[in-house]
Amino acid sequence: MQVRDAAREAEDLIDEYVASLAQQRGENLLIRIKNSFLGLLARRRAAEEIKRVKRKFEEIYKSRETFGIQFTQQGDVIQDDLSMRKRLIFEETDVVGLDADADAITERLTKGEARRVVIAVVGMGGIGKTTLARKVYNNPIVVKHFEFRAWVYVSQAYRVRDLLQALVKRAMGLTMEAMKDMSDEELGFELRKYLRSTPYLIVLDDVWGTEFWEQLDQVFANNLYGSRIIITTRHKDVAIRVNPKSPPHNLHFLREEESWELFSKKVFADEKCPDDLEKLGKQMADKCGGLPLAIVVLAGVLLKKREDPSVVVQSVIKPKEEKFLEVLKYGSSFSSLLSHSRRLGLHSNMFNYISSNPSASKLRSMLCFGVDERHLSSKEWKSLYNGFPLLRVLDAWDVGVEVIPGDIHKLIHLRYLMLKSLTAKTLPASISNLWNLQTLVVTAPCIDRPQLNIWKMKELRHLHFHGQLLLPEPPKKKVKDDTGNALSNLLTLSCLSPDNCTTSVLSMMPNLLKLGIHGDLDKHRLSRTFYNLFELKRLQALKLERDRRCNELDSLEYVVFPQSLIKLTIVETQLLEDPMEVLGQLPNLQALKLKNAAYSGHALHCGRNVFPKLQVLKLVNLAIRSWTIAQGAMPSLRRIVINRCGHLEGLPSALGEMPAFQELELWSPHGQVVNEAREIEMARGKEKFMLVIYQS
Repeated sequence: MQVRDAAREAEDLIDEYVASLAQQRGENLLIRIKNSFLGLLARRRAAEEIKRVKRKFEEIYKSRETFGIQFTQQGDVIQDDLSMRKRLIFEETDVVGLDADADAITERLTKGEARRVVIAVVGMGGIGKTTLARKVYNNPIVVKHFEFRAWVYVSQAYRVRDLLQALVKRAMGLTMEAMKDMSDEELGFELRKYLRSTPYLIVLDDVWGTEFWEQLDQVFANNLYGSRIIITTRHKDVAIRVNPKSPPHNLHFLREEESWELFSKKVFADEKCPDDLEKLGKQMADKCGGLPLAIVVLAGVLLKKREDPSVVVQSVIKPKEEKFLEVLKYGSSFSSLLSHSRRLGLHSNMFNYISSNPSASKLRSMLCFGVDERHLSSKEWKSLYNGFPLLRVLDAWDVGVEVIPGDIHKLIHLRYLMLKSLTAKTLPASISNLWNLQTLVVTAPCIDRPQLNIWKMKELRHLHFHGQLLLPEPPKKKVKDDTGNALSNLLTLSCLSPDNCTTSVLSMMPNLLKLGIHGDLDKHRLSRTFYNLFELKRLQALKLERDRRCNELDSLEYVVFPQSLIKLTIVETQLLEDPMEVLGQLPNLQALKLKNAAYSGHALHCGRNVFPKLQVLKLVNLAIRSWTIAQGAMPSLRRIVINRCGHLEGLPSALGEMPAFQELELWSPHGQVVNEAREIEMARGKEKFMLVIYQS
């Protein structure tokens, strides 16, 4: 803890000094002269602070022998602060109120049908999903029942390759060196081959979206050995997607006595709560609303605070009508619960928070939640710059802003910026001066084709803009990084104008993985602008969307798709020619979505041997009446979604013969389509085929 705190102090010193320099940029001459004198004083103070922090490090180093501390070499596994907090929460000896849930899950794991079953555990963050899954996973009965077990922490920032490598390493013992030249498909094939003959249990912890399941579902073999998969998620749509035939296991909040039991264990361990504190303690536990995470956090605060517990109690239970969870997320009492050096703030009433907090706050992340119709004013923005100069994460999307301020560049340390404005007419050029920015998300429908000079934002990784984004041409004297490209770190770019699909622009983004193009697609068909997409050698996901105000795109013959494409979405293009012949030649395409009049014709045909790797096909709001598939087409297709294609009169007869086809999802289908889908389900067997029908 001492090392961490000292390191943070050193980091704060450097960041504060850099922020002070950024604050002076663009000021007039008199202010700059004044700041130069203040800067001398600031540098002197900074030097003294550096000396103080240096002395602290020296004292920590000298104390290592006294306390038996050993420093690890590079490459050793070190548990980070987040892991330590998780350990506080998930000690199995402190599990409370989950016995019945654990018994129910254990029974579903060890009994029932032989086919693979997916069990979804659903509940809000902090309610105990991971705790329950870990309790079941380590149950001796479960350990004995399954020959192979694996725990995978997914989260929002997962990488499919990392997960596959971890599973293959655990299952087959392959080293990272042995796997480095294997493709994702090869890793998935090896894992599936291993799981096909093994009773297995795999826990997929903290799954946030259905896309994850679509990417990995086929890897987890349905081997008829009673294999099971547990998925923990906050989102019911994920639970429905992974197993629409079986209800998810929903976790409940703790009852009053269970809340007190958990709180007591965390605060007093094996000792009895003193009689004079029991009443206050129960009040505190009750204000947590039965949420285990809130109880554990509050217990941790009490253990860390040296002051009278009753002081903390009063900050939590006053006013009485507020629950602790609400205080923890939103209320002014939150500021008294954590130390002055906290790194994260969650607020709904951010207007009061910004104006009432002292300047030079060391807050690094601010997530804001709106509770009224107000937006951030210019005065509040100024308070934000001056009061929180070290911010690295600012999510004000839910609050909204009237204008996007020109002074936003003063938050020079920002890595993540998310803003929404329903009234802003311009995007300030100063955003380009946020040279540390890695993720920029802007929703501003009134800004039409804004020009954003991103060529000097060399750290940028993800850029999302609502509407159509127009980039200036790269400067003739290119701003390059060590790799020779201006934006070698850029991975995601949405809503790019077709005007920017030039060689000069796309060649500056060599590592782009996801691209969205929105605008007048037809204007560029004769100029062969879309031939330049071939520059993107690593592109995996592409979305083409026509601006409704523009002419339709009659054919895809003017587009040269990168051979690396895995996922393709086409929206509102109103193609006159059947796109399947062109798209079917993409060798690595795994997911295809045609949405909202992407194709305006009435007949869809998939010829022989097309779509060799396609696994997921989604047809949404199309006018097609007939659909045929030739022999040998789509050999890997396993899932089809047909949504609002009410004119479709029947399904391709070849569907019933496709070896990999295992799931069909229909929304408001024609009666004949339903009948043919039932026939496929009957022929394949409900054990191996999943049919889901949603009637409007």
